[in-house]
Amino acid sequence: HRACLDASPEAGNALLMEEIAPYPSLVPAWHMTPDGFEGTWDPAAAVETLVGHGVRAAWTTTRGRDSAPFLLEPWCAEELLSALENHRVPLLLPYADVHPNTLHAVLGAFPRMPVVLLEVPRYGRNQPLYRLMGLHPNLHLSLSPLYSVHEGIEDVWRQFGAERLLFGSGYPLCEGGAAVAALNYAALPDVDREAIGGANLQRLLDEVLP
Repeated sequence: HRACLDASPEAGNALLMEEIAPYPSLVPAWHMTPDGFEGTWDPAAAVETLVGHGVRAAWTTTRGRDSAPFLLEPWCAEELLSALENHRVPLLLPYADVHPNTLHAVLGAFPRMPVVLLEVPRYGRNQPLYRLMGLHPNLHLSLSPLYSVHEGIEDVWRQFGAERLLFGSGYPLCEGGAAVAALNYAALPDVDREAIGGANLQRLLDEVLP
């Protein structure tokens, strides 16, 4: 929810749950920060609250709100990341918000925490990204229309398989039809297309521990 950035994570997460309540097909993702929620400032307790509400995904941004960014490096965010790892909660991170060195440190320190990189841009054969994918099996890519690389989906698929690739609509920056077209026209086996289209994400959500 946008209010997570404009107001507070607590306010935005509460609004999210209220607004999607009539729509059981929608899966919530809560915004988390390394200091936890206001009042207790306990990151582990915040993750317990997330799991207790049946939420199976978290997202964060190092840009912070009110021009007050935080660091995601393990020395700063260890309590939060460790709690997410303990429950196998996928962490969604926008590509532009996290430096490759930081991502490398997080993935290596918490290998049982799935990380999904969002809004991967059109950089062609992205050497740092490919290297990170090769080093860290817990890194997953959400390939939206922003990743408009010619035969880019096929290249990542050949290098790393289908199980770590997720469908991304790119909404509201992109039209959803562009994402559907890119996946439909990619030269992939149907079983892998279906995995990328939804089964891989469902598997990550199903693996979250209570």
